[in-house]
Amino acid sequence: MNEIDDTSAAGAPAPTQPAGTTPEAATADQDLQPAVQPVRPATARRSSRARWAVALGVLGIVGLVTLGGIGLIVAGGASSALAAWAPATTTVYAEVRTDLPGDQQTAVGELLSRFPGFDDQAALDMKVDTAVGDAIGRITGGTVDYGRDLKPWLGGEIAVAAGDLDTVMPGSGVPIIGGWGLVLATTKDPVATEGFLSARLGTPTGTAAVGPATVHTVTVDQLPGRTIAWSVVGTTVLLGDRAAVESAIDAQGNGGLAATPAFRQAIAQVPAQHAAMAWVDAPALAEAARAAAGRADDVQVLAMPLPSLPAGHEPPAWVTAWIRAEAGGATLDVVAPRPTDVPVGSPRTSTLAARLPAETIAALEVHDAGDLVQRALDAAAATPGLTEKLGPAGSVLDGAFGSFVDWAGDGAVAVTRSGGTMHGGIVVSADEPSVAATRVAAIRALLAFVDGPNGRPVVTEKPYGDGTIVTVDFGDVRDALVAALQGAAGGSGGGAGAPSAEDLARIREMLPASAAVAYTVQRGLFVLGTDATFVEQVVDTTAADSLAADPDYQAAIALAGASNDGQAFLDAGAVLELAAASDASAAAALGGDTASFAARIQSLGAAYTAADDVIRLRLAVAVRAR
Repeated sequence: MNEIDDTSAAGAPAPTQPAGTTPEAATADQDLQPAVQPVRPATARRSSRARWAVALGVLGIVGLVTLGGIGLIVAGGASSALAAWAPATTTVYAEVRTDLPGDQQTAVGELLSRFPGFDDQAALDMKVDTAVGDAIGRITGGTVDYGRDLKPWLGGEIAVAAGDLDTVMPGSGVPIIGGWGLVLATTKDPVATEGFLSARLGTPTGTAAVGPATVHTVTVDQLPGRTIAWSVVGTTVLLGDRAAVESAIDAQGNGGLAATPAFRQAIAQVPAQHAAMAWVDAPALAEAARAAAGRADDVQVLAMPLPSLPAGHEPPAWVTAWIRAEAGGATLDVVAPRPTDVPVGSPRTSTLAARLPAETIAALEVHDAGDLVQRALDAAAATPGLTEKLGPAGSVLDGAFGSFVDWAGDGAVAVTRSGGTMHGGIVVSADEPSVAATRVAAIRALLAFVDGPNGRPVVTEKPYGDGTIVTVDFGDVRDALVAALQGAAGGSGGGAGAPSAEDLARIREMLPASAAVAYTVQRGLFVLGTDATFVEQVVDTTAADSLAADPDYQAAIALAGASNDGQAFLDAGAVLELAAASDASAAAALGGDTASFAARIQSLGAAYTAADDVIRLRLAVAVRAR
């Protein structure tokens, strides 16, 4: 490396002013610096925490859909060109494309036309520019104009890469030390790109020749102690920690991350025509989480999004994900190598959607529920010391409980809404109905010897359908449950993470005055509900008025993949309505422009499959046609 000047701004190239920018604006734009702040836990008002749990959950869904929409607006592409510039030590890599080749051009246009303001396909490009410009304007505080400052030179790809995350930690007087980050992009006008970066990042503190490129070092006030640099190499733009920029130049687009076996295996799963993609070195990310777990509280907060696995369980070699626009919605696929202890699945269409009532607003279905329970019990039994820790309850791990569910076929957890009332329960297909009835009768017999907080439960029967609905009422167990929560957390106010008295009071308010369950075994099903209404709804369901016949369900599952090893469904409209009804603040947040966009979201779906080599989870958003 040939050092040119790394001591002062004297002799450094003067910043170039972009065309159409006044000197005053250019000077102001020099103040635009990337900022990284430590993530700290937010302090919420405890008095409304329970209701906000619902409202924020829905807002999170809307937020994810909105972010996915932004990704689709500015993305779409084929195989990665920038991954070859990312250092081989990259832990996290993500990219979007701005060229929309293949079927994504048409699919994105059709998808956007379903939202307010995008119905005129002839003006789609202008609308997209406006949407992207507004987003960038909000992010930069209005100091960067997309049409003037970025669009003239920005090429077809934008990516970010980060590594050495196990060294990340807060420093004294420094937001974050350790790790490295890099922003990569392609440019169609290198000269304009250099002018833009010079104007906004300020006069370099030094320049250095690295191979065929010139690296400019700059000072970023918000990142003291970090050496930030940028370079334009041919049509590739690099900005980030100086060591990462130099490492990218050394790769010269011929190796880097793209040449590593883990990335090559992952990218082989990604379709050429995708909107955006991401890749993670899962073992390195897990190591970063373990490293952060033993450090100060601030570092643990930084590590919260990172995976944490039990001892003896190793993460997959990689995880990759991508977004695609589809007819009627969008999908997000997440794929990883299949662990050896995860059996290969037998994908098929749902057997229970036709048995769940049309009033179902959420459902999670798994195939071969009995086998799944047995595998979970076997895994728990193999965990050292777990049986002893469970005490008397540890006997369920000795294999005896598995025989109680060996009759179980596919199973689903469902939530229904009837008027303003919510109901929920479990529905399991009985491969051998007579065996299921015998097993359930045995469990019921045990209840005669169980003493709860209110003594032995009250059991009643009611003929219904082709059988009998049995209701087991445990009485008012609110105080017992709250006491159990308080004891498990070390007592009210007993330390960090312990619930306050106000928390416990609100939890008690949310619990029903009488805890009861109802169940039946009939028509090839075992149905267990929070009340008899749910059981009756399932028993009364016919194929014509079932969840399977609901257009919202059909749209979401068709996008997610109807043949699968497990699936989930969520009625977006119903959930948004419930969130708005739960709290006035949530209703206000979901009003206005948010409401007009959220109303277009029809339903959400998910599907899981386990193939010979990989496991796949596809999340889907179905959007209503105008």
